[in-house]
Amino acid sequence: MPLITCPDCSSPVSDSAPSCPKCGRPLAAMTIERTGKSIKGIQALGCLSFPVGVFCLLAGMSSDGGQVVATLGILLMFAGGGGFIWASVMKWWRHD
Repeated sequence: MPLITCPDCSSPVSDSAPSCPKCGRPLAAMTIERTGKSIKGIQALGCLSFPVGVFCLLAGMSSDGGQVVATLGILLMFAGGGGFIWASVMKWWRHD
């Protein structure tokens, strides 16, 4: 077990220790997610708009003259699915 030097208090610490026993500074690498709330919000909005789009599509197809509602449903489905996929890729891309 080689010893390393604590960056804060300069005391010798084992390289397998999770933190410095003298000052308590964490020594193990910590993973910090860098995904912002806006990307998570887009993903949540995609999760919500896709089922609403399916509902609108089915409602528009079952009623007479519901072409506008069906078209809105298709647009919501594409926007929701695309937004969800884009946000998922961005979360993966920005996570270390």
